[in-house]
Amino acid sequence: MTSHKHYVHAVINVEDVAYPIIQVPDLEAQEKFLISFGMVTNFKNANSLYMRGTDGDHTIYCAYKGSESKWIGTAFRAESREDLEKIAAHENVKVLKSEEPFGGYYCTFHDLDGNRVDIVHGQASVEPIEEGEHKFTQQYLVGKSNKGYNFGKKENFQRLGSARFVDSESVYGKMTRPHSSTPTPSKIRRFGHIVVNVSDFQKCSMWYKERLGFIDSDAITPPNDDGKVIGSFMRCKLIIYLY
Repeated sequence: MTSHKHYVHAVINVEDVAYPIIQVPDLEAQEKFLISFGMVTNFKNANSLYMRGTDGDHTIYCAYKGSESKWIGTAFRAESREDLEKIAAHENVKVLKSEEPFGGYYCTFHDLDGNRVDIVHGQASVEPIEEGEHKFTQQYLVGKSNKGYNFGKKENFQRLGSARFVDSESVYGKMTRPHSSTPTPSKIRRFGHIVVNVSDFQKCSMWYKERLGFIDSDAITPPNDDGKVIGSFMRCKLIIYLY
């Protein structure tokens, strides 16, 4: 992996990834999986499912019912209504009022591989979910290892596949924390990145840079291939990966 930064003058600079858009044949099964993964149901009906995390975003995952499981696309958040109008004009599409439960406005177009791209603005926010685990981590792990519970006595490490919590007193002395031996999922704040497979990386990466203002953070190059770039870690205000 090498540094690979290429700056272009973009139509707009999107603020963030809003949510991935997925099609699944069984919304109930998908909801059950996402809850066990740590998300929270925010809205659902017979044809759609909207999941949230613990942050204030109304939706971080959107699924529609269909005959098969497939990737549809990604929604990105515009910094302003002006930017939304600008990218819509550039792509020759209309800005529409959203009928989704979070409201706001959006426009839709497609990238070079036919992946749907939604640019959204003005969506409703929700109250963040306060979690004891998050509070504890932020309060007590400052200056300590960023590996969560994998420090202190080895026999107290929490490992993959183990649902128990570490006894805080054995690690932190007299510090107290919410403590339970009941298996529970981790709570998801938001998505960190989205991975998109494309047929021509060079052309598609430039397409996203020119329209949405993505910037290369790092390039992916296979070994012994004379530095040929086959993928990139790209960022807007946060991160998207293209392969």
